[in-house]
Amino acid sequence: MSVAWEKNPQVFYVGMGSYRLSQIVVDVQAYLIRDIISGKHVVPDLSQRHPNDLEREREMKEAKSGDDLMYSGIKYVK
Repeated sequence: MSVAWEKNPQVFYVGMGSYRLSQIVVDVQAYLIRDIISGKHVVPDLSQRHPNDLEREREMKEAKSGDDLMYSGIKYVK
């Protein structure tokens, strides 16, 4: 659940997903984008953005219910 376009981190998008907690997720994404634009947070370079992708992808594939997917997404956001 990224908010920065992978190849151009100056392009942001919000709400691109289907989540049970979609309103909360969109709010968090909006605040994160605000903080990135204001300089409070910096988008890391591409090599640092994806260190745990394989583990996260495995968790998503092994999810047995919508709740499992939701908690996996929450864990990722933390």
